[in-house]
Amino acid sequence: MLKYLFYNLPYVWDALPFVLLSIPIIVLFRWLRIRSLRKRAIQTTAWHEVGIGLFLMSIVFFSSITFFPHIMLYYGPPFISIQGYIGIVPENINLIPFRVFQDFYHEVIIDRKIDYLITNILGNIVGFLSFGFFLPLLWERMTFPKTILIAFVFSLFVELNQLPLGRGTDIDDLWINTLGAVFGFLVFLLFQKCLPRFTKKFRIKTNQ
Repeated sequence: MLKYLFYNLPYVWDALPFVLLSIPIIVLFRWLRIRSLRKRAIQTTAWHEVGIGLFLMSIVFFSSITFFPHIMLYYGPPFISIQGYIGIVPENINLIPFRVFQDFYHEVIIDRKIDYLITNILGNIVGFLSFGFFLPLLWERMTFPKTILIAFVFSLFVELNQLPLGRGTDIDDLWINTLGAVFGFLVFLLFQKCLPRFTKKFRIKTNQ
């Protein structure tokens, strides 16, 4: 299964340069943020910073797949090229709710193309697990409604931004992505119940 993912889903490799480039930016951003928190007598933790770093990198990873241009590397000239295009492509837009079930039946059940299941369904769900998991883990006041609302708004932002880039814009992605956030929140609740002391390490402390 791992071999299939690595060799048949090249967009995973396309995302790595963006994730690597984001690391120093995230570190600088968090360093400035920590200095600001200390002035307000708020003490962060190493676990909290690691969690935020992982969460931000997951956002960069998902964003690079959905609306960043693809970076292609070559062994010879031109060595590197950036692929992408601008413009709305009507055939890449789906505004029919729950059409994903019809497509799933034809692509996976009839044609036995597991690629559709992995990229269009599981990929979207996994991509938004981080929202449902990290938001309540890192911020105590992040309730279930707030978490799901943030995930939905970000999903809507992604879909709208894909329109001028000629990428696939699908109304079903909104609820599939949000479902991923729901699953992520359930994973958080499981961690909170089974490992309460561990989850508390990710919360910041106020020295007042």
